[in-house]
Amino acid sequence: MQKHHIGILHFDEIDNSIFCEFVSKVNHSGLNIEIEQFPKPGPFATLEWFIPTAIIAFIGKAYFEEFLKEMGKDHYNALKISLAKLTKNSVSQPHAEPILISSPGKVCKDNPYSLAYSILAEGNNGYRFKLLIPKYSSDINYQNIVTQFMEFISDYHSLGDKSSAAREVQKSQIPGGTVLVHYNPKTEAIEWLDHVPPDVRARMNSQE
Repeated sequence: MQKHHIGILHFDEIDNSIFCEFVSKVNHSGLNIEIEQFPKPGPFATLEWFIPTAIIAFIGKAYFEEFLKEMGKDHYNALKISLAKLTKNSVSQPHAEPILISSPGKVCKDNPYSLAYSILAEGNNGYRFKLLIPKYSSDINYQNIVTQFMEFISDYHSLGDKSSAAREVQKSQIPGGTVLVHYNPKTEAIEWLDHVPPDVRARMNSQE
């Protein structure tokens, strides 16, 4: 999937047809876009936010480093609009979500984020950013969330260490792999999200 500019990965029990509109809106000569399906995994006994969601929208760094430099902002703006629509449609419809096996400290109580859909953006040096999407609510502006995330990733690929994304990587203190991020409505920004539930983190800190 890393060779593609844009991709959709999804459980094989989800019909490909629901992605047709998205593909038709963003498809362009020279754009590598791929729809891939994979078998629904068995039960997970792992940290909840790291497991694959039923639908994953993927944005490769090649989109920013190659395609976007040639095509300019028109396609980028179309992608943001189409991706936001796909996001809202995906979280508002019932999809078979991954099965979790609860274990202390691994399943977040009252998890506000969807296990049906997420956006994964490829970074540099082995990093990738996973945007956790809030479960569906008519009060949530999904267009704004997606727009903020795309700007967050675009700045990362253009500004490098000076970008807010690079600062969030530093906050996470993760040496590589998946960096969980979310949209914080209080700061109106995309921020790193600690994968340890607050109650567990509080107990850990009290034991130090």
